[in-house]
Amino acid sequence: MQALKAAKFLYVWLFCRRAFYGWHQRLLRVAVHGMGYGNPTDRLISPGEDRLLKRLAFITDLRVFDVGAHAGEYAQRVRQFCPTAKIWCFEPHPASYKLLRDVSDAFGNTALNVGLSPAVGSAALFDFASSQTIAGSAQASMESGSSKHYMVGVRWLSRLM
Repeated sequence: MQALKAAKFLYVWLFCRRAFYGWHQRLLRVAVHGMGYGNPTDRLISPGEDRLLKRLAFITDLRVFDVGAHAGEYAQRVRQFCPTAKIWCFEPHPASYKLLRDVSDAFGNTALNVGLSPAVGSAALFDFASSQTIAGSAQASMESGSSKHYMVGVRWLSRLM
C-alpha cells in the first residue's frame, strides 16, 4: 500500500504541471475511446453505453431521465438492461412526442411533452431535419438557425418531480 502511495506522489510531483495539460487531455481522450465511449458506430447505442447500462443494472431503485428522448430508443435500451428502473422521457417536439408516448406506454416509461430549462414557460425549438419522411425529428435544438421552429413548453426539473 505504501508503494502505491509513493508511486502516486511521484506521478503527481513529476506530471501535474501546466506543461503536461495537453498530454493529459490526449491521454484521457485515448482512454475514453478505448472504453468505447464516443466511438463512431452504426448502432444507435454504442458498446460503451451498453457497458455503462450493464453496470447500472445492479442499482436498486434506479431513476433515469431521457432528455430529448425523440421516439424513446434510448429508454428502450435502458429498459432492456434495467427492467425495474423508473424512466422519465422528456421530448418537446410535438411529432416526436406522439411517437414517444406510444413507445413509453408499451415499455412502462413516463413520457412528458416538455423541454427542461432553467426558465419556466415556452421556448422556440428549431428543427434542422432536411425532410420529414417520418414523424418527428431527431435533429431539433434550442439553438437558432433553422426557419422551421415550434414553440414548446419548458419547465424546471424540480417543478415536474
